[in-house]
Amino acid sequence: MAMRAPAEVGMAFDEIDTPALIIDLDAFEANLQTLANFAEAAGVRLRPHAKTHKSPLIAKKQIALGAVGQCCQKVSEAEVLVTAGIEDVLISNEVWGRRKLDRLAGLARHARVAVCVDNARNIADINDAAVRAGAEIGVLVELDVGANRCGVASAPEALDLARAIAAAPGLRFGGLQAYHGSAQHKRSLQEREAAIGGAAEIVRATVAHLADNGLSCDIVGGAGTGTHELEAAAGVWNELQAGSYIFMDADYAKNHGGDGQPID
Repeated sequence: MAMRAPAEVGMAFDEIDTPALIIDLDAFEANLQTLANFAEAAGVRLRPHAKTHKSPLIAKKQIALGAVGQCCQKVSEAEVLVTAGIEDVLISNEVWGRRKLDRLAGLARHARVAVCVDNARNIADINDAAVRAGAEIGVLVELDVGANRCGVASAPEALDLARAIAAAPGLRFGGLQAYHGSAQHKRSLQEREAAIGGAAEIVRATVAHLADNGLSCDIVGGAGTGTHELEAAAGVWNELQAGSYIFMDADYAKNHGGDGQPID
């Protein structure tokens, strides 16, 4: 028996069958435009995170408004994006295992693809996959800026990894990944400012340490829907990776602004 779609174009709201995922199109389009305008005014690039929508159609809408590409969390997500024609994808996470790395390298033959690392062994494995595929993979060093999840803890550690990436024939050193995920839902502006202020000190010191040793960062990425204004204002991040902004969720409405009131 054929499955019927829960809705069709032009159908009234009360005719839609459940379950069905629906969005407020006017709010969605306004959200797309708002962050695109913000990034342009702030002089930073926007690379939205696709884990929010997992939709090449929405990714293309974001890129049409000026986004430089997309972030995703897994090779399988990157495969969907690249297959659909997205030409610049960052896996803002570590990827391990020969099979996954070979798939990653295969994508790098068709698009500009990058991935994050915090381990020297992983760098060697990614390079081996790139060489096997005859491709080049961008690699960012991930910093632990307070989330205590992934990343190296110091500028000297980041330099060691960056040097290994730069020396690998199948890799290009892409810069730094510095996302403070746990700061996104800190309720008061003061808490978020303190978290991102501490992260900025780590990132700024690492960028300077790399520059002192002849390595420049094309990408200094991070930021999310809850803190993107703070990263942009810090003057050290040059790519914002916000994702939830397109739909928003109820939890962001619990964050407070400088006046102590919930953010609209």
